[in-house]
Formats: sequence, structure tokens, C-alpha cells
Amino acid sequence: MKTILVLTDLSKEAGYAAHYAMNIATKVEAKLHLYHPFTLKREKSLKYPWKLEEYLDVEKDRRSKLMALAEQLREHSRDTEFKPPIMVTCREDQNDFAQNVRELIREEDILMILISSDCEELIHSLSFNLHGSSRMGKTSCPVLFVPPSAIRRHASTPTLVTGGEIKRPVPLVS
Repeated sequence: MKTILVLTDLSKEAGYAAHYAMNIATKVEAKLHLYHPFTLKREKSLKYPWKLEEYLDVEKDRRSKLMALAEQLREHSRDTEFKPPIMVTCREDQNDFAQNVRELIREEDILMILISSDCEELIHSLSFNLHGSSRMGKTSCPVLFVPPSAIRRHASTPTLVTGGEIKRPVPLVS
């Protein structure tokens, strides 16, 4: 079964994109994989590492928010004939975000990566490392950037990016 990988920063806009992904998943009968990378940021110098308890607190908080989003999506698909299975990944990805996404692309049958166009930090990290790094190579997986304002208006023509090149807006699902 194909999988739609949804990259989320847990913002309201990313939630809209996740709901959009759920609509696509129900129509094409694909699984949904919600992926939230987080970075432990610290105001103090890096010479003072994070304590395990601090990491576990942040990870628990983010995971609970991600699970709440997954539950909202399940509720959203309650009345549909096909109910997409939803997987969640919540991990600290300070230096390995793009590599971890590439591994998911290789390990799962990824139909597309979907991300809200408001998730600027994730987009920057993904586009720079996934398409531009010689260490990473290139990926053939399409990336769908979904503008949150368009989702609220139920737009059907988000921008599709393949091979690092922005294509003209095309209808994806009617």
C-alpha cells in the first residue's frame, strides 16, 4: 500500500495540510505517515548538553500533540469508505532530518511527501539536504507544498515539486 508522508511542525497550518493529506489518502487508498522532527534548542552554550529528563519531557509533549493530530484525522475519516491507517514518528532530528526522510522513502512505498508551505524551517532543511546535497543524492519522490490559505478554501491545485523543480500548479484530486 502506498504511503503519504506528512511532515509537520505541529502548527495550525501544518494541521490543515495533514487534513488535506487525509483527503488524498482516502481517495487513493494510501496510508498516512505523520512525521514530526524536533530540535532541542538551548539558550545556553552547547557545551552544556541536554539532560535526559529534558529530552524525554519535550519528546513526550510533541508525541502527545502528534497523537492528538492523528486522532483528529481518524475522526475526520470516520464516514469514509476507506479509512487510511495512520503511523506517527516523532524524533529529535537536529542533524539527520533529510537523511531520515530519505530512509523512509527507501523503506516505505512513499507516494508523495506533503508539507504545509508555512513550515519554512522544515522546507529549508528538506529542500537543501534532500535535493541539493551530493552526500544525499537526489530523490524521485514528489513533494507537495500545500498553501494553508488555499486549504481553507478547499483548493484543488496545490504546487507540485518533483526533482527539486517547481512545476505549474496541477489538479491533484478533484
